[in-house]
Amino acid sequence: MLVSQWGHAVRQAKNHIYVSLSRDPIFNLAVEHFLFQETPADSRVLLLYVNRPCVVIGKNQNPWLQADLAALRRNRVDIVRRRSGGGAVFHDTGNVNYSVKCSSSEFTRDKHAVMVTEALREFTDRARVNERHDIVLDQGLPIPNIELDQEGPLGMLKTRYSTTDPRRPSLKVSGSAFKISQGKSLHHGTCLLASENIGSISQYLRSPARPFFRAYGSESLPSPVTNILDDELDSDKVSQSIERFKLSVIRRFAQLYGIDPKISSLFENDDASKDQFLRGEDWIAGYVSEVAKTPEIEQGMEELKSDQWRYGTTPRFILSSHPKLINDRQTAPTLPSWFPSDAHVHVRVKQGFIMEVDLSLPPDKGKAAQQLSELASNVNGRFVERIASFSSLLRGTPPQDEANAVVKWLDLMLGKKISK
Repeated sequence: MLVSQWGHAVRQAKNHIYVSLSRDPIFNLAVEHFLFQETPADSRVLLLYVNRPCVVIGKNQNPWLQADLAALRRNRVDIVRRRSGGGAVFHDTGNVNYSVKCSSSEFTRDKHAVMVTEALREFTDRARVNERHDIVLDQGLPIPNIELDQEGPLGMLKTRYSTTDPRRPSLKVSGSAFKISQGKSLHHGTCLLASENIGSISQYLRSPARPFFRAYGSESLPSPVTNILDDELDSDKVSQSIERFKLSVIRRFAQLYGIDPKISSLFENDDASKDQFLRGEDWIAGYVSEVAKTPEIEQGMEELKSDQWRYGTTPRFILSSHPKLINDRQTAPTLPSWFPSDAHVHVRVKQGFIMEVDLSLPPDKGKAAQQLSELASNVNGRFVERIASFSSLLRGTPPQDEANAVVKWLDLMLGKKISK
């Protein structure tokens, strides 16, 4: 079946397996959405893809709160908002993403995590599905004289390693997000096989503004992470292991849903054509590239990469240099030593727009207070992401030190470029 026929055929087949050749997170998420929307309600779909470095946040999350936007920009790491809920995750070329769609009547939250864990057991016997439906590697010592059923769903929920030693916590290798709509379910997850950025993930997912935010929407629950593959493996062996993992997931998906085993044959042959799809009696399989864009996929990409989607759908929030304390046990966050002790910042944002802003110093600070007041009037009502930096908008010759310090802090909190 030719690529040009694929967009129509997906609306008819019951079973689908695809591997994306693109590293573009916008394209891959658009394909995922297209398959979720356009395949029959009772169909089963597996999509595997690998993205270039990016942070993907949940539909109801705040990018300024969930990520260090300045660090992402410095390192050319994309930030993308997906259409499902869940927390923020980091992707790179050592991370394989899986997406499974099935009818809601066939869906359970552990079902496909178990499927992926079975594939991971070919690399390590420490992998299991935890109570949050994530996949972790147990780090404890072996439990003596333990007998476990290593096969089947229940065998994927435990390992023979201790989980009670606080010095050896289980480490996360795969997180999940879910979407259920109109009788369809979607489960997509990450799988950290060999991320070269494993040491930077916590930095990218830690916003310096967090202590100063009062926000609505979903927050991520941070967990310590690790790679599945040995860090000592060379690049060729890593690539081979990643392909082996993909093929194992494909085979287990076909087995799980009783699909003709021939469906995996396309992915077992390195010489297989990547510009067409194979089609059986009730299935389609193939490699997806940007050549296969349908009008729906193109429209989805335009939406996903728009500032309105990435930032304008953010739940309302308040950034304050002196946030209100919720209770007596809470302590005020520490401001930088260079932040003026008598300054105050209060910014209220709704749908990405500044709805209220107070940048103030006491009147006796003269020019500095005036410069901040004029800046506040200038930025009120503007879309935050379309402001390159607040420092660049500070008027007055010369800008006063106290005004510079306040605006520098605001730039730091909202991930803007800091003027030298």
